[in-house]
Amino acid sequence: FLTFGPKTASRELEFVSFFLHRKAMMYDTRKSKPGHFCTHCPEGETFEQLHFTFNCITDVENYWNDVKIIVLNSKLGSY
Repeated sequence: FLTFGPKTASRELEFVSFFLHRKAMMYDTRKSKPGHFCTHCPEGETFEQLHFTFNCITDVENYWNDVKIIVLNSKLGSY
């Protein structure tokens, strides 16, 4: 994940600072109930938490692949 810091200006250049977080967590919402703006877990169940630690570019690629799989297979945007 990236966190953007405040913009600073030098004589002719503008700088933006950011921080790349080493760890991230997301919920696997593939088993969510159909919904439009928010997700709800089936009763009696919880969403699995996926934890990531970014030590190399492969870790980042795996994170984005998991995001894609979860987003494309969650029931958000349906009724």
